[in-house]
Amino acid sequence: MTDTCTITAPAGSGSLNTTTGDWTPGAATTLYSGPCRVRMPSVLEMDELFGGGSRAKQRMTVIITYDAVDIPVGARVVVTDSTDLQLLDRPLAVVAVRSRSNLVDRRLGCEEIS
Repeated sequence: MTDTCTITAPAGSGSLNTTTGDWTPGAATTLYSGPCRVRMPSVLEMDELFGGGSRAKQRMTVIITYDAVDIPVGARVVVTDSTDLQLLDRPLAVVAVRSRSNLVDRRLGCEEIS
């Protein structure tokens, strides 16, 4: 694996300053930081229809080492180093986690966050 990514759990509860009305979100927890590989199953974007409109969304598979901690659906992935500069700093959300016995890697179904 030639890329490097960081995977974080969504931020926990934050705090509200009742005097100013400012919301301070909780800090995200890093679950994994290390080698990864990013693949796009197809070059076509999926159209998502809602409320009479549509938007395109890109799905990707992020592959990490088999011995990584459990990654929950909803975690965030950011590619921090890659030979493909278009992948750098692209925010992705984990929407599916592949599990099975005798894993040689861990595959995460992700969608680009727009």
